Amino acid sequence: MPLHRHCQESTKYFVASAAPPPVPFSDCANLAGLSRAALRDAVRFTQAKTRTFGIPGESSPHDNPLVQRVVGRLASLAHSTQSISAALARAIDEVCVARLEGASGLNRMAQYRQAHAQRLRNRTALTSDMTTLPAYEPPVDENQLLLKWIRRARESQMSHYDMADLLSARDRQLGWLVTALTAFVGTAVFASLILTAVSVEQRVFVGLVSVAAVVSAALQLFLRYAERAEKHRAAGARYGAVRRKLEAVFAGDADARDGHYLTAIRDELDRLAQDSPNVPPRIFYRTQRMLSTDTPRSRDA
Repeated sequence: MPLHRHCQESTKYFVASAAPPPVPFSDCANLAGLSRAALRDAVRFTQAKTRTFGIPGESSPHDNPLVQRVVGRLASLAHSTQSISAALARAIDEVCVARLEGASGLNRMAQYRQAHAQRLRNRTALTSDMTTLPAYEPPVDENQLLLKWIRRARESQMSHYDMADLLSARDRQLGWLVTALTAFVGTAVFASLILTAVSVEQRVFVGLVSVAAVVSAALQLFLRYAERAEKHRAAGARYGAVRRKLEAVFAGDADARDGHYLTAIRDELDRLAQDSPNVPPRIFYRTQRMLSTDTPRSRDA
């Protein structure tokens, strides 16, 4: 029986018996609304993440671990709230029938089930906040904290290295383009000085190529691919140094556990996060997926 039918039948029983409804009955509508709201949030939140990370050829919500965790968490909340709502409505119906028939044992059992469903509903409602959707669990001891910091430092290190490689490749491509266009323009201008019969179309073509060479050189200067690649490479090296220190601490190196080592490492990670250049989300999540598959990396140290 649908949830609204349960509520309607329960209302009929209460009207017929002229008995005041129990406290959980007033929460039946709230439970149904909570379940529907969880379903709507699942759709909207998933669509938002799809628009953010669904870059064609680079990333999609199907292989994005963050989106999968969010969808799983929301689906679990929606199913649990719907199940609790239906169970509570059935318990209310059983209470109504038991009161009309005078069955004290059934009445007590149904009231117990009502109270149990109420406690479950309160627990679910308190944990259904959007801030807990990714199911993030903070570390509970020092070893878990070190493992989380090692994982974050490794992901940041490799994502900066991948970004540096990408920018270096773009700088080389743009440099080859500028070199080729400049050489062609220089050769064409020299040939036009020797040859007297140069058509208008050839002159226009040489002019367009010269403009393209100037624009490419300006883009190379403006985008600063080489400079940005060097910054990312330096940031990756710094994250690698912090990661190696964390791994030494986790391995039990006595020299690495000097004084307030956690505070010093945390301050270093904070400075790196502030000083390091930004890595685009698609590059970071691509690196994260590659690391999750245990793909051998030449600089994974």
